[in-house]
Amino acid sequence: MRSSLPLGSLLLAGLVSATNYKLVKDFSGNNFYNQFDFFTGADPTQGFVNYVSHDHAVEYGLIWNKSIPTWGVDAYTHLDPSGSNGGRTSVRMTSKDSFTHGLFIADIQHMPQSSCGVWPAFWTFGQSGNWPESGEIDIIEFANLGQQNKVSGHTMPGCSISESKALTARYSAGDGAGCAFLSPSSSTAGSGFNKIGGGVYAMEWTSQHINVWFFPRNNIPSSIRNGKPDVSKFGQPMANFRGCDLDKYFYNHAIVFDTTFCGTWAGETFYGDGCSASSCVDFVANNPSSFKDAYWAVNYVHVYQQSGSSKAKRDFIRLHAKQTRNHNHLLV
Repeated sequence: MRSSLPLGSLLLAGLVSATNYKLVKDFSGNNFYNQFDFFTGADPTQGFVNYVSHDHAVEYGLIWNKSIPTWGVDAYTHLDPSGSNGGRTSVRMTSKDSFTHGLFIADIQHMPQSSCGVWPAFWTFGQSGNWPESGEIDIIEFANLGQQNKVSGHTMPGCSISESKALTARYSAGDGAGCAFLSPSSSTAGSGFNKIGGGVYAMEWTSQHINVWFFPRNNIPSSIRNGKPDVSKFGQPMANFRGCDLDKYFYNHAIVFDTTFCGTWAGETFYGDGCSASSCVDFVANNPSSFKDAYWAVNYVHVYQQSGSSKAKRDFIRLHAKQTRNHNHLLV
């Protein structure tokens, strides 16, 4: 969700490995929202948005169907494009727990539809130091009319990657948006994703690599459905970050869902993405009904971690965890 920086050289060997994982965190059902903090500050990406607390989101009707956590944005109010009454009301939530390493699996029924002005994301970012000191991983992200997911990595200078052909997405770098892999499939994000009934995103994060996969609803691996994920059978990932010392650049991440509008991506690419209005902000302010389907419906987010780990690895994570601010850190 932030503009960024380079990541190091890519090695193709060992994209995946068989690992015994244990479920350590279950974000689902009626306990979903109480495991997140609701961000109410100004949008760091300069979006035309008004983030509200959980209680206000409930009051405004942005949260519904708690058995399958579903939340959206204000799709009724006409706004002043000057921002005098704030931007479009929305939700940004950050997990109370933070993680270093693990297998993160999100079963998503619906994400915000492809619409001019929207910029939704499902991502993780470091809770230690000043951004992007401990890194950011954008697992799902698109803007405006996009239907192709963009997986990005952001961190401090000194870690960079180069292109891999053993992936299901195209690599890009040096465009001011960090290092990214753009899926060629128009069913991996937005309206295209919703048309196929959604699916599962999985991210495996180890000391050696950060891999991201997408599985359409009709092709979810049986090991995921059975609650015993086997990454060695997941096939080629959509994205793969590796090559530098990942433990130095990525650690202590919280999980985030948000939907913003315009800002430093959707606003800057508004016309190039095929949208027309006097400005992105003007469109978002004056077309609330365009965002009636700008909602998330999440069956679950599961976090798995390795059942065994070395003392050295635990000592490393504890060292970084000391910098954590107001987060419970789960060790691997």
